[in-house]
Order: sequence, then structure tokens, then C-alpha cells
Amino acid sequence: MKTAYLLMLIPALASATAFAQGTQGTQGTSDTSSKRTTAQVRQELIEAKHDGTYARGNAEFPPSEQTVERRKDEHAAAKHPNEGKPAKPDAHDMK
Repeated sequence: MKTAYLLMLIPALASATAFAQGTQGTQGTSDTSSKRTTAQVRQELIEAKHDGTYARGNAEFPPSEQTVERRKDEHAAAKHPNEGKPAKPDAHDMK
């Protein structure tokens, strides 16, 4: 389920920025400073899920500090039981 959700979320994030930067009403000006590659978006998503700042649904956005800490602890216990704090993203986070 998480994999399917992630596979739907990544293209949605990538296409949202593409459509949001349409040229209607502009005179040939383009701000390229905010463009990110798909790889950058994927990496940001991986890091957000890893560090507990990834929002799950609309229940709490943005997540509170207590929620972030709880998610970090849950993630560390489930995925990084033998690592010290802070654990770094690794292969399981890339899924």
C-alpha cells in the first residue's frame, strides 16, 4: 500500500510544479531558481519520511513537533534498531 501511494505521489508532485509554472499572462519571463528535478523531489520525499516531517493525509498538516518526534522514534525503532541517533536514510527509505 505504501509503495502504491508513493508511486502515485511522486508524479503528482512533479507534475504539480510543471503545471503551476505555465506561461499564461507572462511576457517571456521565467523563474528557474525554484525548479527542481524529479530526483530532487524524490530525495526530499525520502528525507521527509525518514525524519518524520512527511504528513500522512490531512489529519495534521503541518505535523506538530510531538508528531514529528513520535514518527522519528517509530521509524528508528522499526527500521534502524541497531543504529545510533540520528540514523541516516538508507535502502529501505528508498522504497
